[in-house]
Amino acid sequence: MDTTDPIWLAALDKARASLPRFRELASGSLGTSHVKYALQTTAGATEHVWGPVVSFDESTVTAGLETLPFAGQLTSPPPYVLQMSQVEDWRVEMNDGRIFGAYTARAQLAYARKVGHDIPYHMLEVEKHLVDA
Repeated sequence: MDTTDPIWLAALDKARASLPRFRELASGSLGTSHVKYALQTTAGATEHVWGPVVSFDESTVTAGLETLPFAGQLTSPPPYVLQMSQVEDWRVEMNDGRIFGAYTARAQLAYARKVGHDIPYHMLEVEKHLVDA
């Protein structure tokens, strides 16, 4: 994904602007919450990873690690305490199957369609459960 593409940049803006909705949904006990954040590896790479939310307050979120980095190893083990301003995206997966947030995943789907890339089957399945936050 071209992270300078307007589709990607709009997704980041929407995710950050909707953090109050994330807090509202994540405060309930009707689903599981995840955040996307940048992570530095031992190879000096910046990777954008998802992690389950352990806890959060008004200014920070503590998250684990769901997606492993491609280049290099972790510089420290999770969980990671992040400033809310470091959150690139969020998703709350409700017990009934609905998924709120996930704006960067939506952007990746839109970008793939725009440039004619194939979309993996599992992402097409995830897409069916995405709802507006």
